[in-house]
Amino acid sequence: MHKAVALALVMATAFMVSGCAIVGKHSVPIEGGRKTTVGLLAIEGIGDGYPMLPFYTSVDLGKK
Repeated sequence: MHKAVALALVMATAFMVSGCAIVGKHSVPIEGGRKTTVGLLAIEGIGDGYPMLPFYTSVDLGKK
């Protein structure tokens, strides 16, 4: 039983680390710079790639 739980944990960790739609980054140009949002469940096929659960937003001024 311990081996099955360990295998499931390793597989879940590998899936999350690989970035397969779990963690996504969405960047858009804004006036005077670029806005980047990082979050969970960013699936390109559903929308414009904006994460469903954003947890970090940054703004880089002076970059286009």
